[in-house]
Amino acid sequence: MFDLINQCLPDGGKSAEHDLEKILELEPDLIILIDAYVEISGGYDAFAKIAPTIVIEPYYDPVKDIKLMGDILGKVDEAQQWIKNFEEKVAVSKQKVSEVIAPDETFTIMSVFDKATRVYKDQNMGGNVLYKYLGLKPQERIVSDFINNEAQTAPYMEISAEVIPDFVGDHLVVTTNADNNEAFESFKGTAIWDQLEAVKSN
Repeated sequence: MFDLINQCLPDGGKSAEHDLEKILELEPDLIILIDAYVEISGGYDAFAKIAPTIVIEPYYDPVKDIKLMGDILGKVDEAQQWIKNFEEKVAVSKQKVSEVIAPDETFTIMSVFDKATRVYKDQNMGGNVLYKYLGLKPQERIVSDFINNEAQTAPYMEISAEVIPDFVGDHLVVTTNADNNEAFESFKGTAIWDQLEAVKSN
């Protein structure tokens, strides 16, 4: 059995540094993580002392990631079956979505924090599934300022409150968790929130 350590963060995930003591307590057989967390958490050797460690490049794509995990774990057949099932579900979902969403309707994925608001492109926070697999259309500024902007290499971009309406499409997907739910609830009481077309149309 493998314990895959994807994230083991102190302070409920507010820091990007991994908590090595917590990882050690899990007694993993294998640690798999992306390079962004290696050096800030003590370097490769710090992880390798706990368990065999593999550093991977994140694809931000469920099919590519599952295929990679199948190769690493020697579960190629299981990975291929998962991908087959996933693609079948996508085909069904894409058809259902096309029946209620017009091709020109746009989407935005957003998170609200105390000090910043983030919008996401076609990688994480569901952007890969929403845009790449379901074929839904990102809002224009998400495309021009973010997806097609080579200088924006991170999977999200922070924007100021006053320009939020410029980045919100016909449909708005807001992601929250315990760390930012309070900030989002506070934002919902602002004039900026009330003026968003996606909010007005419920």
